[in-house]
Amino acid sequence: MKEIVKNMQKYFTGYSLETPKLNTLNIELTNVCDLNCVMCRKSKREKGFMSRELLSDILEDAGEAGVEQVALHTVGESILHPEIGNMIKTCKKLDFYVYIDVNGNSLDKGKAKQLIESGLDSIKFSVDAASPGTYSRIRRGGDFGKVYENMRYLRHLRDKNKSRMKIFTLFIISKDNIHELDAFKKAMAGVVDEIQYNVLNNAAGRMPVELFNEIKGVDLSVPNKTGLCANPWTRLVITWDGRVSMCCIDFDMDMCVGEYKRGNLLDIWNGKAAWKVREAMIEKKTDELPMICRGCDGILYDIPERNKIINEIFK
Repeated sequence: MKEIVKNMQKYFTGYSLETPKLNTLNIELTNVCDLNCVMCRKSKREKGFMSRELLSDILEDAGEAGVEQVALHTVGESILHPEIGNMIKTCKKLDFYVYIDVNGNSLDKGKAKQLIESGLDSIKFSVDAASPGTYSRIRRGGDFGKVYENMRYLRHLRDKNKSRMKIFTLFIISKDNIHELDAFKKAMAGVVDEIQYNVLNNAAGRMPVELFNEIKGVDLSVPNKTGLCANPWTRLVITWDGRVSMCCIDFDMDMCVGEYKRGNLLDIWNGKAAWKVREAMIEKKTDELPMICRGCDGILYDIPERNKIINEIFK
């Protein structure tokens, strides 16, 4: 194994395969979502909302573990949490960089005010369309007009209060919406700080094949020379009820490596279950990997390089 680690190390600039560094926590405030998007699987887990007490315990341990940033989202819509503002404030009191990804349908004026006052560092809206028809086909159950109005209001409130919060939006490119790319850029001008582009990834190896669309003239088959996913070396995910995974899109906790209890975060990070996943990846023992890793684009392709290519072309 040490020889494999030595050979792989050059592809993992910035952190060691032998001594993983827990840099990021994805904390699931809720797995409840108000949309039924074509690219997402609905979680089969019991629905719920994280308590402030559990969040506080996690953050205390995270600080001691050297965590630098906290993503307050996983498979649900975080702004549905009734205490979203206070949850973010709890993170900011401990000086973490805090960000959330949302669809934005439930971002009313009251919650927008909470986000500004909480000290949130950045927010990213997943929109993928510049017309109601396209939006309704992709972000099923959402209201195109409402999302755009919510984004505009948040930008107005941010600028009015001279907040340093960054506002981003995501456009996942496919044959169904690429014709709206220019219109989207125009619509977002003066609303967001930056548009990020992506394509549908077969995340966790569980997306329907028919969703994947090639973009003419763009080669996105950039191989992952390591065959490794960075998450098990840099990130943990904690669900609203305290279960721990190493995958940020583990809808049903298929890669659960422990159950959080106050004081045991690093024990889970350095534990046997976590190392079993890492070693199976390093040694290419596919049959020993969790099912969600098999066939996942995160292992098959160089996702950072792919994203770089896409953003260079379409920005």
